[in-house]
Amino acid sequence: MKRWQSTLAGAATAAALIVGGGGIAYADNLVVVDTLQADVSSISLGSIACGTPASASVDLRMKRNGSDEGKNAFADSAVVTLSASTTEAELSAGGGQLVLPSNWEALGNNALSAAVKSTISVTSNVAGPHSGTVTYSAAGLNTDGNTITRTDSVGVTWTTLSCGAPTPVDTIAPVVVLTCPAGLVERGSSAVATWVASDAGGSGLVGAASGTLAVDTSAYGPASAVAVAGLVKDLAGNPSAEASCSYFVTEHTPPVVVLTCPTEKVLLGSDAEATWVATDEAGGSGLATAASGTVPLDTDTYGPATVVAPAGTAVDNAGNASVEVECDYFVTEHTPPVVDLVCPASPLLLGSFGEATWTAYDPIPGSGIADGFPTSGSIMLDTSGVGSKTATVAAGTVQDNAGNTSLAVECDYSVVYDFAGFFRPVDMGGVVNSVKAGSAVPIKFSLHGNQGLDIVAAGSPTLTLTACTAGASVDAIEETVTAGGSTLTYDAVTDQYVYVWKTVKTWSGKCGTFALTLDDGTTHTAKFSFTK
Repeated sequence: MKRWQSTLAGAATAAALIVGGGGIAYADNLVVVDTLQADVSSISLGSIACGTPASASVDLRMKRNGSDEGKNAFADSAVVTLSASTTEAELSAGGGQLVLPSNWEALGNNALSAAVKSTISVTSNVAGPHSGTVTYSAAGLNTDGNTITRTDSVGVTWTTLSCGAPTPVDTIAPVVVLTCPAGLVERGSSAVATWVASDAGGSGLVGAASGTLAVDTSAYGPASAVAVAGLVKDLAGNPSAEASCSYFVTEHTPPVVVLTCPTEKVLLGSDAEATWVATDEAGGSGLATAASGTVPLDTDTYGPATVVAPAGTAVDNAGNASVEVECDYFVTEHTPPVVDLVCPASPLLLGSFGEATWTAYDPIPGSGIADGFPTSGSIMLDTSGVGSKTATVAAGTVQDNAGNTSLAVECDYSVVYDFAGFFRPVDMGGVVNSVKAGSAVPIKFSLHGNQGLDIVAAGSPTLTLTACTAGASVDAIEETVTAGGSTLTYDAVTDQYVYVWKTVKTWSGKCGTFALTLDDGTTHTAKFSFTK
């Protein structure tokens, strides 16, 4: 490309404003480069319509020539102010500022600064060929701190076409029609609205006549897309007005239900429940149903269990239903196993073998007897002494699967002497023993061993007088003993106890029942009739 240079100062150390590029000089120069024409020394704007603006752009930059660091050179980092003047009223040009490099003074020949763009414009209302000159001035501090100025100029030519009837002015703005998606738009998807522009004013559009705009799909519900005012302009500079359209964002993400079971064990048969909380995702349609609630727990059976919040527990405003969720819990119970202990119903003989039996069960509904624990058993009974006794199954003998242990249980039994008698002379079996009132009768019996003399219960023996029964079998006492106080002795040879019973004379003519009660609680009787 051909470049044109004009040097305005002739001295080797002078600084000048240079238009164009290339050439050799020994000064600072302002360079003007035509960005539209090949020859920047004289710009031709060609033919232009009458009254219609025309313009061209040029680049202004400083060029460093020579090594002069005196008053003819700009200082390092100098701020150079650019201004323009024209010879014709129709012409105008812009200026600006540029900042020289920090090592400007040390740069060699042809070093260039950054560029400042200047627009040369012309508006002509007179038909025919025209020309003019734009003179640029660059002012800034030199190395001595004084202001220096450098200039250069560009010739401009143009031809104004016929200026007959004035060209109508286009004042009608372009129209933008924005069209949103017709169907439902999925939340979070990439969707666009399309726009088409038309120019009723006739000057024509600047740029594209159609395009797309991304629409916001971040939130559920009705939404609007907007084509901003000025999206499109026509050649007359009229901007389009704001345009809008509506669309609807839907979503298919169901609400989330979180079901929480009790962390502690639940008591068998109790009223318990799991709680749930529902949420809809951020930007979603929101819940159409309750955001929380409860689900009753089945506590009828011991052990681990699962509760379900069914699908559809929560529904959002887009009609999406939550899925089924579940949580686990554990049903426990605090009822101890039951132990039934059974003692013998009949008295046990002193020194004999005896046992009580027991069975265990866990009340229904329960956890059941734990493995390793018996469900039945027996315990030996103490028969080393006579009287009422108590047998005990200790607490904790049985345990259920919930860890509950059985309570202590008891049953009662009795131990009695191995009694035999009464022996003769006293007859048994309903026979009435006849004896002289006031005599002493030996009451003989055996306890199968010497059990000591403290075997008769307090207040015993007794006689209960009754009417004599006619026709009863009567047997006279064959043996009496010397009268004296009643006594009790034991005869080891015969293994018999002898209780000497002293009768009373006043009983003469009467009948009665003799009763001997031992300290084991047993009573042994014989019938008597008393004679004179």
